[in-house]
Amino acid sequence: MRRRSDVIRRAAAVTAALVMTTGMAAGTWVPAAAEPAAARWDVVMLEQWSPDAINVASFIDDRGVIIGTNTTAETLRVVRWGLDGHVVALDPTPPGTRFAWPTDLNSRGEVSGFTDPVSGTERPVRWDARGHLTVLPTLTGGGTALANGIADDGTVVGSSTAADGIHGHAVRWTPGGSVVDLGTLPGTDNSGAWRVSDHGVIVGSTMSGDGPQNGIRWSRHGELTDLGVAVIEAVNDNGDVVGWTGSGLRPPQQAVRWDARAVAITCETPSGESATAIGINNRGTAIGNTTYTAYPVALRWDRVGHVTLFATPPSVDSGTVSDINDRDEAVGTVHDAATDTSHAAFWDAHGVFTDLGVPPGFVASSAHAVDDRGDIIGDAIASDGTGQPVLWRARRHTM
Repeated sequence: MRRRSDVIRRAAAVTAALVMTTGMAAGTWVPAAAEPAAARWDVVMLEQWSPDAINVASFIDDRGVIIGTNTTAETLRVVRWGLDGHVVALDPTPPGTRFAWPTDLNSRGEVSGFTDPVSGTERPVRWDARGHLTVLPTLTGGGTALANGIADDGTVVGSSTAADGIHGHAVRWTPGGSVVDLGTLPGTDNSGAWRVSDHGVIVGSTMSGDGPQNGIRWSRHGELTDLGVAVIEAVNDNGDVVGWTGSGLRPPQQAVRWDARAVAITCETPSGESATAIGINNRGTAIGNTTYTAYPVALRWDRVGHVTLFATPPSVDSGTVSDINDRDEAVGTVHDAATDTSHAAFWDAHGVFTDLGVPPGFVASSAHAVDDRGDIIGDAIASDGTGQPVLWRARRHTM
């Protein structure tokens, strides 16, 4: 399952928070012991593009293509790793730009993102599978625009400055690169598209002035549906959407999923705690985390909103989930009170927990994303707080 960069940043922040967390998360259950991580994965420390840079692995697809960023004091580049851990840089941004940011990866190895010229005006871009960059057009031929998601056919969605030069409108770029204005809900003047499914369903948000933010959904035929006051996080290929609602989008927050007919289904939470849903796979299993609690807890919901807490050993006092693949395998980060360390975590489809451990020479780890082959990407954290991207490469068993 492809992961977007805001989830990766959230996962990194959670890792830092979990390093300092202690206490027991009520309701956690303990499954049968899993086999050691070393029996299932080889740990590959991903190559650094330059030694003085911050490298982050953000996305992995089901072929093992890994996309991330390389950040120095002067620039931010988009890079790609192979399964051997070797890194190459994608085409640099156009002259006059100081960074590029990847926002999504499709199954063909194409990447959506945006650049930020020195002038401060972001431009939408797409890299093809060979790493060649194309700057996408805006609605007005200029102004700010962001590319936020990409489908397998090369369709890109995002937002662009509208014709009035003031407001932003959700847009879709066709595989050929033409830009289409998706408009806004009646009574609102700003909108943005965050994600697109491989079947053409688009999700985003709309608002007017300082009013509340409403979630919106476009069908593959362009029909626009108001999902109410909500933050939208993800959509699967069946058109199911997940996100969260709240009074003014402030705590307490309620995780919600909308089915393919845009009917809202409230997701259960343990003891009525605040929770946000952050992802959903093509089987309809959603994931999320409790929020605004001393000890965060990772959650899984079935298609009708029933909740299950992700299992952890007794020594784990808190944890979060970051991603789930189409085999119902999930990854995240847990804090072990016995050793006061944060570890990358894996849960199989039956809820069995595996501690992915901490690579030698590091003090903590976190897992960000998992593909359908069971390959996992994340970070290893050194004692000085710096990190190095890691691939837990699943061992392929042949008959």
